Amino acid sequence: MTNDERRPGESPYADDREVRIDVYRIGPSGTSGRGPVIVGGFLAVLVAVVGLAVFGGRAGDGEPASSAAAVASGEATARPSRSPRPTPVPTLRPELPGLPNDDLPGAPLVVLGAQRGDDLELTAWEPGDDAFTLVGRLPGIMARHLEEGPNQDGYTSVDLAPHWGLDGRPPLAAAVRFVYESDVRVRSWASIVGPDGPLWESGEAAFGLQTVWSADGTALVVGGTPVWSVVRVGPDGTVSTVEVRVAEDPAPTASGAPGFDPFELRLPLPIGFSANGRWLFGAVYHDTSPTFRVAVRVDLAADQPIVEPIDRLPAGDPADRLVSTSYIADSFDPATGRMAEITYDRDDPRLRVFEPGATDGIDPLDLDAGIQGATWLGNDELLLVAFQRDSPSDEVGSVEVLRFSLADRDGTYLAGAGRVNGAWVAGALGGFALVTFWASEGGVEFVMLRTSDGATGSVQAGEPEFMSIDLVSR
Repeated sequence: MTNDERRPGESPYADDREVRIDVYRIGPSGTSGRGPVIVGGFLAVLVAVVGLAVFGGRAGDGEPASSAAAVASGEATARPSRSPRPTPVPTLRPELPGLPNDDLPGAPLVVLGAQRGDDLELTAWEPGDDAFTLVGRLPGIMARHLEEGPNQDGYTSVDLAPHWGLDGRPPLAAAVRFVYESDVRVRSWASIVGPDGPLWESGEAAFGLQTVWSADGTALVVGGTPVWSVVRVGPDGTVSTVEVRVAEDPAPTASGAPGFDPFELRLPLPIGFSANGRWLFGAVYHDTSPTFRVAVRVDLAADQPIVEPIDRLPAGDPADRLVSTSYIADSFDPATGRMAEITYDRDDPRLRVFEPGATDGIDPLDLDAGIQGATWLGNDELLLVAFQRDSPSDEVGSVEVLRFSLADRDGTYLAGAGRVNGAWVAGALGGFALVTFWASEGGVEFVMLRTSDGATGSVQAGEPEFMSIDLVSR
């Protein structure tokens, strides 16, 4: 894009020449929420970037090879001709943007979870503070992980409830332990843990379980199997469970056979609750775009939950609309039911927007740019993030964060940074979004962005240690 084509509000990092945008895409999570596996992807890319920065140095200039012609004894030694070496151009070091750390009333907390033995230690930060502070522990959440063996071929994911405890204590957390038995055989189980310890645990399943919290943090759905569990936790810690069948059981396999592949069964996965808590929505994963397609709706208000097939989300009464508390739900616009997805069928990742129930999408951006991520903000608007390398061989570049109106087909520049190794969007909640920038020689900068005007709160951490990261309101 040239400067002549730049629209008002677009990034100052635009160049006067045609540029290629390369992107790090992190996620989506293989399980639930905004924390678990997304964090793993973030750390994996961060390690890769740091590794390239350390080990990917260019070879130094070599001396010219000596002549193959022999020099006769007694003759003056010929001095090989050589061109003057070019003056080396210093490589600019990556650095964190250092965005303003303003107090942003109404912003959610950023909560990191780090393993401490069997426990999960929670630290939190809110805009205006200069550091993360310890806010509590969730005891015993990693006990099953350690019991099974931390070096097994699998992982444990943790997803905090999106709302602080009613009594002012830390939020509840859902944990899923996932173990690969073979190429197609898996087993997993889920649990809920509070400040006083474990509250509930599921049975073991031969499927990859998915957990999604309700917006108020009092209900959790555990899905990915033909029968979902809807678990409600009362203010006193009491737990009640309702089972909901959303699909038929797979046919049994013959003795000695490798078993069914749970990822090929096309079972509905829970994506979220409605704003009023009555409805529970599910989508099915596909290998072709759109990757997730709305498939079922569960009426939890009935004496026995009623499951009905749907191909689009309700866009009428706001109380009946989907509320996003999971990475899959971030792809759907609750107001219109449209789905946004990043596709890789061209040189650069592209944004595709699908109308409800459609399998053919459009690219609404009139930009020659790669898009790192897309999250719906409501009002038919998307939060878009792109990473542009300084050169095709460089691991450093600039990041642009835009608010894009699908109705107007126009974007507004909110924030950005130059000379960073990449950026990652952890999610959006209540008019705010968390964007994480990192630099191999500077660490990580957590930036809370107010999406209405681009105001920021930020905090830097040299080498943050965490296995979950969540936005939690209070």
